[in-house]
This record gives sequence, structure tokens and C-alpha cells, in this order.
Amino acid sequence: MPTGSEAYRVRKELRPVFDHKIASVWYHLCPKVCDLLDDNGIVWTSIDVVRFKTEADPIGPVVLWVGVDAEAVSGEVAHTAADGCLALLQGAGINDVEVEFRNSIYTLSAGPGLLKPVSDLHPTVEATLHAQGTGGLFLAQGGDSSNVLLPTARHVLFLTTEDTNHDYHGPRAGSPPRDVVLMGTKAFDDLLHSIKVKTGVHGTSVELYERQIGTLKKKLAGEDEDEDEDGVDAARKGLEKKLLLLKETVEAIEALEKFHDDVKKDWSSPKQRVIGHVIRAPPITVHAGTEIPVAKFIQMMIPATTPVRTSSIPRTAFSGFRASSRGVMRSPDTIDSAGDKCLFVVKHSITTGVTIGRANGVFSFVREYFPNQTHQTSKAWATLPYDGKSGQFSDHGDSGSIIVDGLGRIGGLLTGGGGKTGLPDVTYATPFFWLLPRIQAAGFPNAHVDPKIA
Repeated sequence: MPTGSEAYRVRKELRPVFDHKIASVWYHLCPKVCDLLDDNGIVWTSIDVVRFKTEADPIGPVVLWVGVDAEAVSGEVAHTAADGCLALLQGAGINDVEVEFRNSIYTLSAGPGLLKPVSDLHPTVEATLHAQGTGGLFLAQGGDSSNVLLPTARHVLFLTTEDTNHDYHGPRAGSPPRDVVLMGTKAFDDLLHSIKVKTGVHGTSVELYERQIGTLKKKLAGEDEDEDEDGVDAARKGLEKKLLLLKETVEAIEALEKFHDDVKKDWSSPKQRVIGHVIRAPPITVHAGTEIPVAKFIQMMIPATTPVRTSSIPRTAFSGFRASSRGVMRSPDTIDSAGDKCLFVVKHSITTGVTIGRANGVFSFVREYFPNQTHQTSKAWATLPYDGKSGQFSDHGDSGSIIVDGLGRIGGLLTGGGGKTGLPDVTYATPFFWLLPRIQAAGFPNAHVDPKIA
């Protein structure tokens, strides 16, 4: 720990790893790292391959970053395991990777489903956003079927325990289906509250506009003898503007009040919010609101130095979704403002809204522990925060949302995160290039990402 009044910790920012030799051997090397940690009795929660940016070193060496339960791992054991990891790396011909341990908790989270989207100009749009969930994306079942599928993280609909990770093929004969409900109780209550709050804000605006209109009318009636011709002309234009704002605000209040009444009448019972049923949930295996202004969003997603042209961005945000390729995820065709290879990605979810992050080029391994001392290990695609000032990419309740790049290429389905306090500094997702073929093989061979919803 730094000492003295002028001593400060070195500020670090996470950075992804692309085109390093470790990526070419990682598929076979990481399971060996997992086994080595297990053999040393280390309770590990995540294994990532990252870099750290500092003021002194803008690139930094590649780091094998192991998340552990710090209370269950001694320094001596960690040192022995780190030496073992270095030996594995050297055996694979890699001598420029460091090994670090961090105190980290791997967490899963779930969120309610999505409401019907509305135009950005609609008065209910902000109220709607407060209740949006993490339903992933819609898939057309394809073939002769007109069904629409909604993939999401398994733990959004199934309690994750050591004895529930089975292959679910829909309800058994005589058993009721497992309902998928749009918004849980808290999300529904939050929606009603958000509508009332927005209505109240508009009500305050109405009072302000009415006072301003009264003042402007007095000026135009000649009650203000000090007003010159220019002042009268400005008052006339101001009155027209305030009258228009008052009209629009009153209409917004009426729309919000009707929206509140309709939601309360038609959606109060959970049974009224059933949008479908779980039809397939394969087991988990190792193989297996903040808004951002448009100009800033484009600047963050596509820096000026990137070879991708702004004109190639879809005119409609993320129109024409398609699965990202394994090659693009491991070695992207874009660079950041510093000239480093990067893959900026974005997601929209119930808890943290729209966030932008940096996807990693080397897949991670994560582990979840159960009360009976068993565990479950999964391979995951990691997303890091955009920079040291942007905050976390995801939080509890964001599971199930999709992560895409600036060209609408779907990278993965968000499943969880890892961090010291339970607030993730690394977000994990299931790669979509892996997920879609398994959805097709699970009984939906014609499923695709271009559904037509009436």
C-alpha cells in the first residue's frame, strides 16, 4: 500500500487483448489453468486475459487475471498457483504474460420482459424505458411457423441451484406450462410510479407556462408602458412559442394519464402479463436508464481513426441484425482513438440502460458455486468498461440483453458479471455465434434473426 501524504495508487483502466499468441493456444490452455487452480485448492470465480492501461504505460503487458474468494486463498497458495500458471504459459511458448489475482464475485442476475416500443417523440417513452427488461432479441422460428422466439439467459426463468440444471423440454403431460411474465411485481410498480412522476413534471411545466403566457399577454395589451416595438415583437413570438409548448404539454399529460389507466386496468394481474411459455432450456455446460446523445454515441462507438466509415452505419439503429463471426470477435476490423485494435459494443437493459464497452478478444472462464460445495463452470465472452470514467457496463437485472457492435453484429447474450463488491467490472455473455446454432439444433432448425411481427 502506498504511504505518505503524496502517495497515490496507480490508476489503471482495463483493456482487451487481441492478436496475442495466447489467443491461439487458449482453447487448450485455459482448461489446464482451471485444473491447476483446482489442484491447489483455490476457490476461483473467473479467469480473464486482459491488459491494464496506466499513465506510464498506455499498453501494458498481457495479464492472466484470476478472480478468487480472497478470504479463502492465502498469499502462499496464490503464489504457488501463479508459478504453476507461468509454467503452463512457458510450456506453450509464451513468456510475456503476467499472472495476477483479484478479489472477485461472479454473479448472475435476471430482469423482466420488454414493453412494446414507442417513438422517441411519444410522451410515454421515458415512462416505458423504466420498465423495459432484458428479453434478449426476437427470433423467427422460420419454416412454416409464424411463431416468434425470445431467447434469454436461463437463470432469468429458472432458479439456479445445484439440482435444477437439467434439460427442460417444456411441461410434462398434465403439468402446467412455465409462464413467461412481462414485468415482475417490482417492475410493474416502478412503471406506474414512473408514469405518475412524469405526469407531475409536466404539471409543473403547465403552471410555469401559464404564468409566462400571462406576463406576455400583459406586454402585448400595452400594460407595460416601457416596452418598445422590438420588445412587443419579441413578446408576440414568445407568446406563440409558450402557447404551443402549453398545448403539447397538456396533450402529453392526457396521454400519460390514459397510459397509466390502461396499464393499471389491463396489466395489474401477473396472469394478464403472460407473453408466452418456456419451450426449451438446455442445461448450462462449460461448452456451452442512462441515455447517450446521438452525436456522443457515434463518437464513442466509431472513433475518428477507425477504418469503418460512418456512412456504413445502419440508418435505423441496429437494423438488419446478424450474428458476429468468431473471427471479428477475436480480431476486429476497428481501432480506437489511440490506434489500438478494439471492438466497441453496446447493450440496452433494464438496470443500466444504454452502455458502451470494449469487448475482449480472448474468452474467459467463470465459475458459480452452490451451497452443497459443487460448482458449475462456463466459457464466456467478456466485455470491459469503455474507460475509467464511464462506469460499469452492466449490473444486476441486465441478464438476457444482447450485446452488439456499431454495425448491428450480435456478439452475445448477457449472463452475468464479476467484481469485488458484486458490482461487475467485467461483464460476461454467451457468444451468439455459438448460441444460434444450438437454438436451431434444439428443435428450431429454421430460426433466424429477422422476425416479422404484426
